[in-house]
Amino acid sequence: MDDGLWNDENTAPRELIHFVTQQTRFALINNILQHPKQLRSMYELEELNPSVSEATVYKHIQNLIDAGIVKEVASRHDWTVTAS
Repeated sequence: MDDGLWNDENTAPRELIHFVTQQTRFALINNILQHPKQLRSMYELEELNPSVSEATVYKHIQNLIDAGIVKEVASRHDWTVTAS
């Protein structure tokens, strides 16, 4: 199983910091962490970031999942993500 960017020995710490501090990704991470259970649905993330298109939110969340920073959690109503 791929653990994402965090466990990639070829990724410099500077690259990781740049990756997570990109404005939209940083906002999405903060949105997730501010939830009492650190769970946010895609709908909530889209509503909390009205200046960002739905496609952009999805793209950044997918990048964060691929990097191992957040993970997808099964939900009855919507696609939900949480901090890894």
